[in-house]
Amino acid sequence: YLQITHIVQQEYAEYLLEDDISLKDFTVDAERRWNRSFAQTFLDNSVEWDSEAPDAGLDYALEMMPVHMIRGGMYPEASKLLANEKFIRGRLFALGRENGARRHIKDCETLFDVMTKRKGSSRKKFDGKGMLKNAYEVLGSLLNMDEDEFIKDEGSPEAVEVGRCHFEIGFSLAEKRCWEAAIKQWETSQELFVSSLGMVEVVAGVLFNVGFVYSQMTEYEQALGSLKQCLRIRGAIHGEEHILYAQTIQKIGDVFLAMSDYHEAMESYNWALDVMHIEPSHHRIDIGDILENMGNIHYSKGEIDESLQCFQDSLRSKVADLGQDHPELASIYQHIGDCLSDQGKADDAIVHFNEAIRLKELDPYGSDERDA
Repeated sequence: YLQITHIVQQEYAEYLLEDDISLKDFTVDAERRWNRSFAQTFLDNSVEWDSEAPDAGLDYALEMMPVHMIRGGMYPEASKLLANEKFIRGRLFALGRENGARRHIKDCETLFDVMTKRKGSSRKKFDGKGMLKNAYEVLGSLLNMDEDEFIKDEGSPEAVEVGRCHFEIGFSLAEKRCWEAAIKQWETSQELFVSSLGMVEVVAGVLFNVGFVYSQMTEYEQALGSLKQCLRIRGAIHGEEHILYAQTIQKIGDVFLAMSDYHEAMESYNWALDVMHIEPSHHRIDIGDILENMGNIHYSKGEIDESLQCFQDSLRSKVADLGQDHPELASIYQHIGDCLSDQGKADDAIVHFNEAIRLKELDPYGSDERDA
């Protein structure tokens, strides 16, 4: 009889791929072409994505087809499929609501990232944010899965599940800076959580996120409204000495700072510090952030000595957690250098500026474009 030894087959295949130069032309771009061929062959048939008939091949395609299309370079086709109502409905029923939604979010983010990287080298314009918004709008509209009557019930577990899906969609949109679309998803999740769970921490978390996004949009009044609602809920649930309560006050201070309302910002920051100093060793980074912002306020008002003290305290707090070589410390060293320079201490200022440069060089691709 004939015995097939798979290890030998694999070794021979690796030899043909890596060592036999006569086959090099056949293996160039092999993965992309295989994935494209697989996807195209399946799609050439008339596919009923939301068919209820049992079909193992269809179940696999509902889960993995976008992955094969992306790996095969079929980006426009993948974008169209990810916004296809029948495909999304079939995917949700095949994988389950939450698993299907997470799979869809992952595929959309993968396509967004791949096309964003290719944007500079391709002549074709790719609207990544538009792709996400279209796909997520369809996904969000189908999450109820014909269970509206159950979702409306008080304390409905289905409502909680749908709310979690909308929350995750909103988070994905916020990460890609699709602010308004993210808020829309989070507001839907908030309504579902309130109807099913009441005023619980997850509702406060949604309001915190909405407030943050409004602040990024410079819609400061809306940001303060959401954050103050969050603060009331967290105060009622956790009390006024809880870290989540303090972090909400800190974020309110950040919004006031962005509005150049220095008095309200300082009031908020001092309030947050009072709570965090109950257990300072647990919150050194947050304390350092607040002190750095307070230093910026003093500096803007021309109070150089007070500003320098805040920056030095901020540095000590953050170094205790981050160590001496963390790039996040670069901005504080720069601020200290600015203060020392204004005090006429040029040599000391230069030392701090050089340290800021050293730290920034550890992270040359920092999040702020100005850093380059």
